[in-house]
Amino acid sequence: MKKILVVDDDKDIAKGVAAWLELHSFEVFLAHDGKAGITEARRIKPSLILLDVVLPLINGIDACRALKEDRETSHIPIIMLTSLSDIGDVEKAFQAGANDYISKPFQMDRLDAKIKKHLRQE
Repeated sequence: MKKILVVDDDKDIAKGVAAWLELHSFEVFLAHDGKAGITEARRIKPSLILLDVVLPLINGIDACRALKEDRETSHIPIIMLTSLSDIGDVEKAFQAGANDYISKPFQMDRLDAKIKKHLRQE
């Protein structure tokens, strides 16, 4: 069973995404701030990370950069999630090493397609 780490400070979104992923046979782990997301990623070594841009303690861009600079986690695909559709955020996410990006609110079938795409490349 593939592991997916969802890092989002909006607990309702995180729980909704987690419930949907579990229905689709993923093992899901949650973190609600950037620091906890980094710690959890290093601990569980997920197959993929869904990482919000706006997070407490360490923002998603800096968390993404830290994970991509770490030999233990650099190979893990990261899909950035945000309610911000500013092109500057997209550029910063990709510069930090993000593999993909999706704006909130999003349709679950769109997120599903992105997850499948990156897990196939694993």
